[in-house]
Amino acid sequence: MEQAIEAMVNRHHAADDHTGTEEHLQKREEQYVSTLRKKLKKVRDWLDDNDDKPGKSGKPIKSNITDNESAKMQTSKGVIQGYDGVTAVDSKRQIIVAAEAFGQGQEHDLLEPMVEEIQQNFKELKPLEEVFDSATLTADSGFHSEANMRMLAEKHIDGYVADRLFRQRDPRFSKSDTYAKHKAQNKKFGTEDFIFAEDLSHCTCPAGHRLYRSGSQLKRKHYVMAGFKGPKSVCGPCHLRTQCLRYPDRTPYRQVSLTIKGEEAETQTFTERMKRKIDTNARQGDIQPKVSCWRTTICTYSFGAQTGPFYLEDQKEG
Repeated sequence: MEQAIEAMVNRHHAADDHTGTEEHLQKREEQYVSTLRKKLKKVRDWLDDNDDKPGKSGKPIKSNITDNESAKMQTSKGVIQGYDGVTAVDSKRQIIVAAEAFGQGQEHDLLEPMVEEIQQNFKELKPLEEVFDSATLTADSGFHSEANMRMLAEKHIDGYVADRLFRQRDPRFSKSDTYAKHKAQNKKFGTEDFIFAEDLSHCTCPAGHRLYRSGSQLKRKHYVMAGFKGPKSVCGPCHLRTQCLRYPDRTPYRQVSLTIKGEEAETQTFTERMKRKIDTNARQGDIQPKVSCWRTTICTYSFGAQTGPFYLEDQKEG
């Protein structure tokens, strides 16, 4: 705003030296400068009265003058400024047992405060009992993170939190005609569709083009990988872009990685433990009534045989 004001003022000074300048254009620009100065004063006054808003990393993030507790969120209607409303409900009796509005767009950091709120609410009902001693917590992939899996383990909560690739491992989906049809329609070329040179200097894509080695070896988690990417001049006009790229309209070229060798993890992560726990019980059918809700934006809390699942519903409102 300061730069805009300075540019318009300089333009007025230059116009003063010339005759014939239309008076109404000058008045309109003067009014615009006045409006910008008012907005600039409002911003400066707000900054004087408010501290920086720290983000997850501790660094300041963009503030909002109208409502600084809200956050920018990506929704089906585009980016909005709003809150993430999370509600825990006993599905058997349809009773809300915890509800909170959070000013952040991602659910990763919201599981622990919801768990604490549920515990506090039930503590007021039964001070001598811990609700999760006889409860099973389940949640969808929006709440899945290594930190959350560690939190559940440290709190000794029997939890089932789906990861992003859970559906691909669920044996029930492999027998579903609907899922098989959807997978066939959306199938993209995978690593197995590329031919890799013996010296790993390049690989050949399904269209017959070369992808060249990008950098040295990559280490991801417990694996060492070789990365390859195609030139824009080749990937841009390729007739197989829609089968190769997830977002062909905005991704300039294809990248692919090949696992060279795996390394045993010194200690198994909490995420890997959760995956094994979910996969084992899903095969046995022990958690079938709960995992079905992970197909939507709903999470669940269940309280043993005494109550039904708790649905943790996500709603973004502007």
